[in-house]
Amino acid sequence: MVLNGEKAFITNASVGDVAVVMARTDPAQGSKGISAFLLEKGMPGFSAGRPYRKLGLHASDTAPLIFEDARVPAENLVGERGQGFVQAMQVLEGGRIAMAAMAVGIGQAAVDQAVKYMKQRTAFGKALAEFNGLQGMIAEMATDVETARLLTLRSAWLKDKGRPAMHAAAMAKLFASEAAMKAATRAVQIHGGAGYITEFPVERIFRDAKLTEIGEGTSEIQRLVIAREILQWAEATLLYQSLDIAPGDRFGDIVRMRAESAGRDNDRDDGPRWFSDTATTRHCRMTGADTRSLMANCR
Repeated sequence: MVLNGEKAFITNASVGDVAVVMARTDPAQGSKGISAFLLEKGMPGFSAGRPYRKLGLHASDTAPLIFEDARVPAENLVGERGQGFVQAMQVLEGGRIAMAAMAVGIGQAAVDQAVKYMKQRTAFGKALAEFNGLQGMIAEMATDVETARLLTLRSAWLKDKGRPAMHAAAMAKLFASEAAMKAATRAVQIHGGAGYITEFPVERIFRDAKLTEIGEGTSEIQRLVIAREILQWAEATLLYQSLDIAPGDRFGDIVRMRAESAGRDNDRDDGPRWFSDTATTRHCRMTGADTRSLMANCR
């Protein structure tokens, strides 16, 4: 396999010894034509570009990876050919949970620094902590960060249990990142002019928080993922109700377990729907024809 091209914004690109690279091995197959390969530092044609000068997270090395006729041995294929997109989605789920956790930490730091400053700084003969308006800001910041923490813990718990976590991870990442940015912005505001100079840590917190709304999928992408999951689940619920499935029915259990759906056939409006039973890893294909016999096969 010969790789050519460039991938931007790679964390640890300049310092990492190995990289897992997704490449199109069969462009005609779309997402099913992507495969993963393991590349090692020093391979001919494989190098890292100049590190970016970023707004925040200066301690994190970020640079592009460059491929110039990089020859990759067949044994460096990771998993099966054509499974790269599936592998990437599995990794992305965990990555979003990790990004949410980072956002929670940044948001908590913003709250802590704001509280510390409010107790130390005085204005008009009173500590800032005594002003009702600022107290309200702190209350909202702390509530948002705690909510983000719980969403993140829930998504991590689902991931640890081997249960579908894409929806929960997207919710946690979306809310936590925006809560962190909101908390950082308010922390700077509470500091006033002091928040705009480098002598206080809130300006760094503000810069670092922004990345959490971008990395591992932007907030706009998270909203898309969440909306699609909700709409797919609503469709599955309608299907369940229309079939009048009795409580305890095996297929009913599968639907109620909120199994992962793998999309629908793009060429048909009544295309196949897939629901995976996470307990048995069986798959039930539902079409408009012979529904009852298909259900029997799923039990």
